[in-house]
Amino acid sequence: MHQIKGDNDVRMKLVLSIAACFTIFLCLPLVSAADVVPWDTESYRAFAQEDVWYFTSDEQIGTVLPLNASVDETCLGGYAVADSQITSTSMFVASGGASGGCGANHSTAIAEFEGTYTANNPLFQFSYDYTSDYGSLGGIYIANLTTSTILLNQSFGSSEILYVQTAIGDEIFVQFDLTSATCCDGGSTATLDYNMAVAPEPISSILFVAGGTLLAGRRYFKRKKKA
Repeated sequence: MHQIKGDNDVRMKLVLSIAACFTIFLCLPLVSAADVVPWDTESYRAFAQEDVWYFTSDEQIGTVLPLNASVDETCLGGYAVADSQITSTSMFVASGGASGGCGANHSTAIAEFEGTYTANNPLFQFSYDYTSDYGSLGGIYIANLTTSTILLNQSFGSSEILYVQTAIGDEIFVQFDLTSATCCDGGSTATLDYNMAVAPEPISSILFVAGGTLLAGRRYFKRKKKA
């Protein structure tokens, strides 16, 4: 009899362990990239501009990467440089530098992405690592074009995983950028290492499995206690 109870305890613990592992498995899409974003349109823009004596700029726009825009001007010992690099679909780098010479020199470098897609999963996931110094900034903007509502509009922190709830079938607009601006004497650099994905929403499944597991375990051990 004791052997049978012991075997039942082992089986129950095994069931609970399997259910726990399955619950964790359901959570994985929220942690890792579930699927690539099915872009309908997408465009990258690298822009660099300086002002030493007059404005000089360079701009590259396209979908084929890498893109690089760069300017470098000098005047009476002063200079202004700007460089924008979009090296891949996961890395932006914007940098600039300036010093006195012909007035208040300054430079600006911008790396930017814009895209739209039709939501085939209810979650848009954006994870990133952002480094910057003085004069650098960046942010992300997401909107539902079908309902004309803003879903997200915020500046970048240092590192974060963002989840944005979308409606399947709606058209979603995504835009984010990185800017490095330098004035007078100094320099700045900003980098953005990011990943975009769409993921299912497993909350209901998680609650169902977790609730069922808890109920079954409670009933089992309650019955065992009475015995």
